[in-house]
Amino acid sequence: MKSVISIPLAAVLLTGSMARAAFVVVDHFDSYTAGSSASGQSADWTSTGGANTVIDTGSGNNAITVDENGDGVRYNNTGSFSIPDSSLTTTFFQVYFASDSSNSSFQDFRILDSTSTSSANAQVALSFRKVSTGSSVQTIAGAGGAGTELQLNDSRISFDTLYNVWVVVDSTADAYSVYMSTGTDTAVGLETVGGTGTASVGFLTAQTADLDYIYLRNSSGNSTGSSYFDSIHFDSTGMNLVNPIPEPSTLLLVALPMTLLGLRRMRRRR
Repeated sequence: MKSVISIPLAAVLLTGSMARAAFVVVDHFDSYTAGSSASGQSADWTSTGGANTVIDTGSGNNAITVDENGDGVRYNNTGSFSIPDSSLTTTFFQVYFASDSSNSSFQDFRILDSTSTSSANAQVALSFRKVSTGSSVQTIAGAGGAGTELQLNDSRISFDTLYNVWVVVDSTADAYSVYMSTGTDTAVGLETVGGTGTASVGFLTAQTADLDYIYLRNSSGNSTGSSYFDSIHFDSTGMNLVNPIPEPSTLLLVALPMTLLGLRRMRRRR
């Protein structure tokens, strides 16, 4: 009976760990003190003109909120995040857009190279915008500088909901695609409005340097601090649409065999 129980548990644990192995944590903000800035607690983050604050979203889970008063906040640790030319990578993050944000406010997630002095030069740019009527959120890709903006299908975007976002960057083709989901749902590729198939969005310009910087920006309409980013992960090995955030059931499966193993060892010692 022991072998019948232990083999399935081991198989489940191995499958889960292998599926998430390629993702590395860029930052999940849980080690920071809520109420203070991330840039003031870690050298990985640099304020570029905007206030950034670590907030507790509940049960000790921290996230970062940014009130844009310039270029927001920049992540610059190439040991955890760097997209070289001629590569295929996946960046994962979570975003929450609060309904109490001001009309026309936005949240931006951008990736650019270390030679750029402004987030307007972003090669990869996503903007989550509250439309002026305040009734919906638009998802805009290619919002950097003079790049062509493409409105992605936002029928799945709602206020006050935590979304998983995957950005698959193909730097050989100088393009990227965006996938989203909620909870543990499967990632769905976003198409352009009126289009079919997952949209491929071109870089602002041809890539000539490694993409090393992540910029987070918010408009002043987020002054309440209730919209945020969280759980940034990176996979340098290719396209990865697995959710790197462990499900509660997975955590239970990890804890259960460890507990049983501990009890078994205690009995042996007796």
